[in-house]
Amino acid sequence: MRLLLLASLLCASLASARETPVVVDTARIDSVIQSTSLTARVVATETVLVPADTEETIRQVNARIGDRVTKGDLIATLESQNVRLEVQSLEARQSYLEESLALFIEQERLRTAQVERATSLNTRDLLTRDAQEQAELNLMTTRANRVRTAFELKDVELDLADARKRLAQTNVYAPSSGRILSVSAQSGGYVRKGETLFEILPDGALELDAEIRVDAYESLSVGQVLTASLRGQLVDVSVRALLAEENQRTGARTVRFAFTDAPPANLVVGEAARLELPVGDGDSQVTVAKDAVMPVAGGHRIVVIEDGKAAPRSVRLGPGLPGRIAILEGVEAGDQVVVQGQEGLRPGQAVVIVETDA
Repeated sequence: MRLLLLASLLCASLASARETPVVVDTARIDSVIQSTSLTARVVATETVLVPADTEETIRQVNARIGDRVTKGDLIATLESQNVRLEVQSLEARQSYLEESLALFIEQERLRTAQVERATSLNTRDLLTRDAQEQAELNLMTTRANRVRTAFELKDVELDLADARKRLAQTNVYAPSSGRILSVSAQSGGYVRKGETLFEILPDGALELDAEIRVDAYESLSVGQVLTASLRGQLVDVSVRALLAEENQRTGARTVRFAFTDAPPANLVVGEAARLELPVGDGDSQVTVAKDAVMPVAGGHRIVVIEDGKAAPRSVRLGPGLPGRIAILEGVEAGDQVVVQGQEGLRPGQAVVIVETDA
């Protein structure tokens, strides 16, 4: 009897182990505004120019077009031997002047004491007036030497600070994280201060740009969220700006859309995206979370849970909502669709629901 119970528990455990954990969302009816598709283009909102901060020969270039860099990465180095020698020479002179200044300060202290003694002795007629004047002259000479040395030391410190700054500028660092768009630096080339070495496209500096007919343009508002299809992925974008310019040939107007979340990696400026633009009145349609939709050859697919097993279905997509998308064919309201863990699920594969996506 005990062996039979252990066997039953073992079979149940193995069955549970074969079930794949998934997170699901329930298809529901939402009011969806009909849409029309148009083409948008990826554009850069800004680029960062990296100039040379000093005049020097380029020793090494560490970044090429297309490379991704992180803020603070060393992307080029300029020749530094001459300025290093200058720094060493100025440091040596600085040390010499500091020691000389210390000696003159001590010498001034001793000669001040000599003048005080000479004055005391002269008062008691124990020292001639000439001897006192000589002591005073020696003190004045020492003070002059101290002042001159202090001035020279300050001058050297300023030159040294400038040389150290120029030495630091022989290392060129990425001022922001992003991708290298262009490289003007060449090893062995000579650059002047201010010349552009690199152009960087910062992370997050991408938007979509689209020309839209006047009637649709007037139905949009800043902040409105729409759905775009980019590299087979569905992404939410919001209307950032309705630009005050019109294409005289087509009569279309330009709209800029910002990504609400991080866009797909390594987007290329000029890359095309399909944008769903709302038109007409609202209509009740079945919607699911956008994370449930997977791009496949020839269309899109969703995995539905039927009797605890995976049932992949081909679907036809409709208009998008913030975070959701309408399904015109393939899913009914109330169906449980997988939003996490659907990759690789086979038809009929047993699953266990670990969480329902709210």
